[in-house]
Amino acid sequence: MKLNGETRINQLLTEYPFLEDFLAAYHPKFEMLRNRMARATIGRIATLRTVAGIADIDLVVLVRVIAAELEARTGVKPQLTVDAPPALKRDGRLEELKAIILELHDGGDLEDARARFATALQDVEATEIAEMEEQLIRGGMPVSEVQRLCDVHIGAFREALDQHDEIPVPAGHPVDTYMAANRLITGLANHLGALAIEMDGGVAPFGAFDRAAGVLEALAGLENHYERKEFQLFPLLERHRITGPSQVMSGIHGQIRRARKELATAVTRQDIVTFVADAPALARDIVEMVYKEEKILFPLALQRLDDREWAEIRRGEDELGYVLVRPAADWPRRRVGPVDRPGADESVPFQRDQAGLVRLVDEADS
Repeated sequence: MKLNGETRINQLLTEYPFLEDFLAAYHPKFEMLRNRMARATIGRIATLRTVAGIADIDLVVLVRVIAAELEARTGVKPQLTVDAPPALKRDGRLEELKAIILELHDGGDLEDARARFATALQDVEATEIAEMEEQLIRGGMPVSEVQRLCDVHIGAFREALDQHDEIPVPAGHPVDTYMAANRLITGLANHLGALAIEMDGGVAPFGAFDRAAGVLEALAGLENHYERKEFQLFPLLERHRITGPSQVMSGIHGQIRRARKELATAVTRQDIVTFVADAPALARDIVEMVYKEEKILFPLALQRLDDREWAEIRRGEDELGYVLVRPAADWPRRRVGPVDRPGADESVPFQRDQAGLVRLVDEADS
């Protein structure tokens, strides 16, 4: 096979499973490849160039070390093609990302930014975009400005983000529930945009305002979707000192909430001019938030939070309740980590409380 900076780690480990132990022994930062969730997220999208930067290892050295191990274990000498420009280290990547965003902030051209991004950064991780946002905020840029730039910089990085695989999580995991809701949210937003097109001539077809009212009533479920992020997911990330997503996304949540209520008022008044002007923007903002969740927030959270923390999130979400969709299954089915009581059964059954919410049975209840 050919080995170069763009070779995917997931491809290597799938074809040569013995490399997992080899890489973990070679550098401590590669221990993450033993983690199931890390393999399912960053491991599926990361290239040798990416992991060389994470571990602060020269790309050429890493490729040659892997090639030597492959030859020793398989008897086949891989073809090396590592003449590409040396990889930027992680700090360098962040500085380049920040520079691109600041130029966009100063009126730079989006297409130029995309070209510069493609040349300088072969791929990008969710963690790096989140860190970039936090550094901009710490550097004095108002949160409202970073929030305003969010769509712009996602636009600049969309091509790289689109290459990321879908997130594999078990049924009932909080991220699985979020993504199921996102499919419904996206359909409702698209319906809202289609209704604006129907009314664009200044005349509402029969029943159009009733349908618009129904869509906006269904989109009221966004309140619960965003509250679960704000009250459960964001606080756990903040424990790990990851504050950028909560600061930026919470502001956008507020904008979407206000816009939905204002549009609902326009529908009640049958104000066709306001509806046609504002519905497409709301639909776009809702769909863009879905994109940011699935391409940045959820991969970042899956990389940083462990199963015990996700179980804590699931318990809190069960207490808040669900509006758009309910979890597809009970999760987790077993307690995460050691059991405190000697001889206790590790299985953790779920029960429904008086409100009908599914929850884990605490040890105190046993």
